[in-house]
Amino acid sequence: MFAVLALQGADAPGTTADGSQPGGASSVDARALMHAEVACDYLSKAAEAAQASKLDERTRYAVAVLLLDQAIIESGRAAQSDTGLVELDTALQAAHAAGHAGDHDGWQRALRTAHAECRTVPG
Repeated sequence: MFAVLALQGADAPGTTADGSQPGGASSVDARALMHAEVACDYLSKAAEAAQASKLDERTRYAVAVLLLDQAIIESGRAAQSDTGLVELDTALQAAHAAGHAGDHDGWQRALRTAHAECRTVPG
């Protein structure tokens, strides 16, 4: 992941010193993109933890929610840096809240929505 981010930095062809594209082209801020990618990585790890067969259900939820704690910190940073990532943050917040609620079906729906938002993140 860091190799990809290094390529997207200020030295990458077609970007300015702040990581944006010249001429006002629409793109996600490089720092925001990094936070979004980390948030989505935590989301994936949370989904994996929720399926870990070696753990009882309560432990799986606890681990997943702790990972989602980190995901919402990162998505919050992403949304703060680039308003184009607010929907990602909102989806991760909903997944986190559903995990705390312990509603398995609602949590699964929220995870699917958050994963769909992660797929929209450029990069």
